[in-house]
Order: sequence, then structure tokens, then C-alpha cells
Amino acid sequence: MLRIFPSKRFLAASALALLLISCGLRTRYSMALTWGESMSPTLQHCDLLIVDTWSYKHEEPMRGDVVIARARGDVLVKRIVGLPGESIEVRAGAVFINDARLFEDYASDGNLLAISKGTLRGKYALVGDNRSLPVEQLVHAVAAKEEIVGKVKLSLRLVPRRLLQSFQTS
Repeated sequence: MLRIFPSKRFLAASALALLLISCGLRTRYSMALTWGESMSPTLQHCDLLIVDTWSYKHEEPMRGDVVIARARGDVLVKRIVGLPGESIEVRAGAVFINDARLFEDYASDGNLLAISKGTLRGKYALVGDNRSLPVEQLVHAVAAKEEIVGKVKLSLRLVPRRLLQSFQTS
């Protein structure tokens, strides 16, 4: 006899498998929402981010990674530009690592604050991509590996840019 409906055992096994997969994904990945324009043009205000919280358990953060970090009491979405042990300096809006200019095709031109030359001791330098923000809105940070929550793996634009602009102007 041909069965149209799956057996109870199949349904129970499927439900258990979905539950286990869901729990596994929830422990490895988390979601975050961008707030503000500090990572524009890469990320926009109200983008939904999927963050891999296990990324740096077995590997080191790399220059160029977009990360979520807890720094100075805030949760920030920034890009890693400097690695532990490197000398970092900002001159004329450009980042210099060990006296060599860092090529940043993702960053907008603008008001990157001058940072006196210093060595990152066990910390990562984090900077937003939007360098055209007013100086008082630019947030730069240094974070230890333990302060980096995870690596942004995916961003989803939930609200079209033109719709956000219409809300901001009204």
C-alpha cells in the first residue's frame, strides 16, 4: 500500500534534526543591526548582519575583516586595519602601517583623524569605512581579540536606501 503521509517516526526524526540544526546555528551565528553610517558604503544604516561568533576561536583576525567588537562600553561594527605588533599612524587622512600606506579601496575619502604613531600591543585597530563623516562622529577603536565578538559573514539590506532617506528628511 502506498503511503501519502510520512510516518510518525519520520516526522519525529525530521523535527529533531531541525531542532538540532537550529540550536547549532544559533550558537555559532548571531544577528546584529547596523546603526548609523560609519561603515558606508560597505554597510548602510539598518542592514541586518549575520555574525560568525566562532570565527576567531581557531584563527586570527585579519586586516580587512569587518567585525563586531565591544570597545569603550559600546558595541561597534568596524573594519580591522591594524594588527597586534604593527606600528600604525594616520597622516593626511591615510592609514600607514609600519610606515607603508594602507590601500583601502573600500573606504570613502574624508576626515580620518590624525592618530599619533604608536604600536598596537596585543590589540587590533578598528576604523569605519565612511571617512566623510564629521570629525566628532568618527569613532576609532582598538580592541583585544577577546573584545571582538565575531566576523560579519553576511549583510542584508532590509530597508531600501531611498526609503531611509525619505524618513530622514521628513
